[in-house]
Amino acid sequence: MSYHHTVVVDPFPPASATLELRLVPVTELDPFDLEVHRAITAPGEAGAALPELPRYFLRPHDEKLRQSVQHACDGTSEFVVLVGGSSSGKTRACWEAIQQLPARWTVWHPISPSPSQAVLDGLARIPPFTVVWLNELQHYLVSPDPSVSEVVAANLRELLRDRERAPVLIVGTIWPDYLNRITMAPPPDQADLYAQARILVAGNELPIPGRFSPEELAAVGAAGGGDPRLRQALAFSKSGEITQYLAAGPAIVERYEAAPSAARAVIDATIDLRRLADDLDSSRSFLEHAAPGYLSNSEWQSTSDDWLDQALAFAGARCRGASGLVTRRRRKPGQRAQGGASFTLSDYLAQWGQISRCFQVPPAEFWQAACDHFADAGVLMSLGSAAAARWRLRHAAMLFERAAELGNVRALVLLGEMHARSRNLEQAELHYQRAAAGGVTDAQIELACLLRARGEIDEAERWLILAAGKHDAKAQQLLAQLAESQGDNARAEKWLREAVETAGFEQAWPLRQLARLRSEAGDAREAAELRARAMKGSQIFTRRPLWDIQQRSGGADKLEQNLRRRVSEAELAGHGADPRDLVLLAEVCEDKGNHDEAEAFAERAAWAGDVSAFENLVVVRGNSGQDQEAERLARRATDAGDRNCLIIIFDAYTDDPRWQRIRRFGLEPDGGTATDWF
Repeated sequence: MSYHHTVVVDPFPPASATLELRLVPVTELDPFDLEVHRAITAPGEAGAALPELPRYFLRPHDEKLRQSVQHACDGTSEFVVLVGGSSSGKTRACWEAIQQLPARWTVWHPISPSPSQAVLDGLARIPPFTVVWLNELQHYLVSPDPSVSEVVAANLRELLRDRERAPVLIVGTIWPDYLNRITMAPPPDQADLYAQARILVAGNELPIPGRFSPEELAAVGAAGGGDPRLRQALAFSKSGEITQYLAAGPAIVERYEAAPSAARAVIDATIDLRRLADDLDSSRSFLEHAAPGYLSNSEWQSTSDDWLDQALAFAGARCRGASGLVTRRRRKPGQRAQGGASFTLSDYLAQWGQISRCFQVPPAEFWQAACDHFADAGVLMSLGSAAAARWRLRHAAMLFERAAELGNVRALVLLGEMHARSRNLEQAELHYQRAAAGGVTDAQIELACLLRARGEIDEAERWLILAAGKHDAKAQQLLAQLAESQGDNARAEKWLREAVETAGFEQAWPLRQLARLRSEAGDAREAAELRARAMKGSQIFTRRPLWDIQQRSGGADKLEQNLRRRVSEAELAGHGADPRDLVLLAEVCEDKGNHDEAEAFAERAAWAGDVSAFENLVVVRGNSGQDQEAERLARRATDAGDRNCLIIIFDAYTDDPRWQRIRRFGLEPDGGTATDWF
């Protein structure tokens, strides 16, 4: 059987096609090309005529998945996304499900030049009877540039709605923490980066348990005894984690922990890049310059001239027959090259590393190597934002500067904000000027504020008018303030009325200001109407205090019981606890004086992608006189990416020059106070 025969389908005339749409018949698929994990080898396997993949055992989620496949066979376009941890069997389940499709179906696996760009390039030409294979859905819906991800999600929704191209079957897999990032609505004062993606996945999630139930384990034991790989998994897997063991997950961690220092450094650099830059592969040049930062001086002096080759050989060696820890990514024929050799991290190690290195800040060499060896502005923006969130301001500025050199004007705005917060207004103005000239509305407004503070009113007004012309409510409100300060209330009213139309649900403030002006003008009736509209339309979003949540939940003990039950049930089901439950549990435990458990739940929330639990712990311990504990937790949360915890400390120590210097210049990767970087 040949796994590599490919049919090229072009449903449009040749003149319309710029890229080949590579579709593989379902009868000629290679499971490993679709990223199904290779299984371990096991004692007793040598000489045995075993299939490449161990026998598959149907579980409850398979029935639901196969129903979606059947609906596609019946002519209805379908989308289903399997949710579970690494190596929990998601991709294998999808592979098994599409085996029931008729021979006329083909599979499209978009990956080059990047997953999201591949979808954008080819989705419009997908013919009926196509499986769109989106393994690791975060590669498509969670990219360094959220606007690209949203276009991908919108185009996928449109494909599902297009009856002329039905039926198509879109199958995806995703880790729970990435799904949480997509499905959790942002606070009202923050931009919604995943609105289209949230609609796309809503109702289409299919959780897959990370562990086999006792009944399922019994079925494996009864029918899988002829396969030594299954026998070994049954004998040695922990808590029914059969699929993880078959994919060599535990063995991969064991090999990582036993790695020589140079190999460990390469692996850690790869883990950090993956967790901070949304699944980016590592280049050889990046690893060569980043990894030495993870080594002590004595470790570095003991390395040989070919240390990197040796480290990559160790990291890339097969682990019990399955893929290695860090392996070179091989390009298929026809894929566009993206520079030199690239290295990808084992999925299992990536997920494990998100937890094990959650509170670790990469060394200075990591940030410098990223700046020197990546030429993708989106990647540099992601890493710069990660550095800024950890108060590594010097390194964030370096990365944003490089992104700006590559043409990303948004980087100039972020640089301006950083310099403004550091009271370096001259540099802030220069960055805002460059971004404003490039048409960035935020920069035009911030520049106008600096100019107004300096008394350059006409120039400030010129920039605000440009921003207001793009229907920006903040610019319109600032223009109203300027006009009123000059005694031109009629012009102020004009701008406020425009702001009311532009602001949407945030129109309460311009309505109140307009009401005040109308009242001063003697129009009491309209002033009253405007105040009523402001009251009706204004919404203040605040988090309920803990005592109120407890009251509404039947009391403190009942709330705690329910939270612990939900967390336990979610983890047993294999789709991870809701970070909001973990954050609230941390607060409940802290309130009861269970400080160690509170911190443990805060850690688990951070592992799930939400570090805000530490903020409450910092406030509570600081207010109770535990200053050193508050500082320790604030620094820990900062290292995990929570920029707010240090702000709490800064505001508490306004007269402490040490903390105020950190506020201005940030921290070095090792936690020391940064030097003057501007």
